[in-house]
Amino acid sequence: MKLALIGGKLSHSYSAVIHDLFFKMTGISGSYDLIEIPSPIMLAEKLDYFEKNEFRGINITIPYKTDILSHVDVISDEVKKLKAVNTILFRGGSRYAHNTDYFGFKRTLEMNNISPKGSKWLVLGYGGGAKSVIAALRDMGASDVLIASTSQKGPGFITYDEIKQLTDFSGVVNTTPLGMYPDIGMCPVGRDDFGKFKTAVDIVYNPLKTRFLQIASEEGLETVSGLYMLVAQAIKAQEIWNNREFGDDIINDIYREVGKKL
Repeated sequence: MKLALIGGKLSHSYSAVIHDLFFKMTGISGSYDLIEIPSPIMLAEKLDYFEKNEFRGINITIPYKTDILSHVDVISDEVKKLKAVNTILFRGGSRYAHNTDYFGFKRTLEMNNISPKGSKWLVLGYGGGAKSVIAALRDMGASDVLIASTSQKGPGFITYDEIKQLTDFSGVVNTTPLGMYPDIGMCPVGRDDFGKFKTAVDIVYNPLKTRFLQIASEEGLETVSGLYMLVAQAIKAQEIWNNREFGDDIINDIYREVGKKL
């Protein structure tokens, strides 16, 4: 079974490590390649390549989770809702689009005993990953979800300068790539902003403890890295490609193994 991850820059990625561990633990024969695509105009050509070379599926990461939508045939309920894709299954000449980030983020909160129900949350950024986080928070009962964005305006959106005006918020989630390897010194918000929250979650996983999480921890917040989300969404993708369930045990086992490497 041939699989791959496509994205703009992939030097930070641990996806191949996760899927190689999955193959080893399950005995399933497969390969998982990392393929950088420098421009969205190359997406159509690459997808044709994957089909011609009998790939079972691919994952999609920054910055193509929305661009890929114009190149698929069938979209799942999650994709209809989120307008973002991170997993494609090639089957019978068709391209089936899915989103497993939604599942991965929900499992991350559940694994850390964090319930958004009845509380307010702020999401930093509005890219493909943010849409999964926002939907998960709302579906898990958050009373309010605001998005801090540099480009979007309107109901539900605020500027980064307006964060200082927030009151009674429980959590903040970083969905921007700021702080991701190799730019590990960057943080999307200032130290003073962390006092507005009790919990900080970063969907960035490399480094395991980003600058965002370092400052949050220093300011007394509960912190959660993006690694469990990465592993959980990867196993959900394998369930789609293999048409079978694997359960939480393998997620937990791979999470522990990858954590040792980070």
